Amino acid sequence: MHIHYFFRSKKTKRFSIEALFGALISWIQKRQEVSCVEVPFVTSGFKSVWKNGRFGRQNQGNINHVTGDVHYLILFFSKANKNILTIHDTGLLGHYPKGSVRYLVFKKLWFDWPMKRADYITTISAKTQNQLLELKNTNPDKIRLIPNFVDPRIEYTPAPFNAEKPRILFVGTARHKNLHRLIKALQGLNVILEIVGAISQDDKTQLMENDIDYVQSEGLTRIELIEKYVSCDLVAFPSTHEGFGMPILEGQAIGRCILTSDISPTREVAGGGAVLVNPLDIQSIRSGIISILEQDKLREDLIKTGLENVRNYDLEHIGEMYESLYKEALTFVESPS
Repeated sequence: MHIHYFFRSKKTKRFSIEALFGALISWIQKRQEVSCVEVPFVTSGFKSVWKNGRFGRQNQGNINHVTGDVHYLILFFSKANKNILTIHDTGLLGHYPKGSVRYLVFKKLWFDWPMKRADYITTISAKTQNQLLELKNTNPDKIRLIPNFVDPRIEYTPAPFNAEKPRILFVGTARHKNLHRLIKALQGLNVILEIVGAISQDDKTQLMENDIDYVQSEGLTRIELIEKYVSCDLVAFPSTHEGFGMPILEGQAIGRCILTSDISPTREVAGGGAVLVNPLDIQSIRSGIISILEQDKLREDLIKTGLENVRNYDLEHIGEMYESLYKEALTFVESPS
């Protein structure tokens, strides 16, 4: 069995999908033959879609797995092969006003047509699965729920809680990550906010106006990011929407307290091992932070439950789910028509 994995261009400077599938591929290639294909162009219009698509067609195999983002590649693969598409979330649809020409074109190229063309679609959460079903443009039997897994390099690293001045880790700075509300929620609290990701001048102004002691970094290696988890006391992840929520599991695996949003899928991903808050309510976020800072027993319970929860997201378990899907696909590829 030979699986061809297709990735977006590294020139996008986004690496979450690559990090996830990189670990999976390391596991799979011990059992199966794999090839990794990175498209040459950042998607910026029809010309780049066409060029990437032609490149994908030239590098396809009998089992092709588009790992996310560049969904349209599926349209260029031969129907004689088995083509698998992973859709991490439907947030891309929110980039354009619903009903606009751009929205309709984007929906066709990234969702409607690729979903119809794909032989299998994998999603990382029940929320995304349900959102895809609501689009009503594919056979529900095609869709398989295979969650993300925790990087096997992340190990439980217990550490005493710094009650004097806790360090709060915040990973990712896209607007939906909700940094602007977290900053306001932390006003007056004696904490250090560790921000991973680029921040705007407006963010810096808010941090200064709210007198927040903070450290900011970006472009970290995977190992450097893991070190950030190890050195923190609490992971704050109050997103307004998510496709999954890996920082929740990564923080739990290290053995840290988690604060996240009381929405799907972060609620389900946390598995009871997090303080849940209303991400649109600054006071709710603040109260959640304070409860973790002030309650020793709560922190102990969160860490214990988090460690139990993270066992459900082991690489070997998730890898076996993907391998089973590939074997199923191969069976159909080799069956006589």
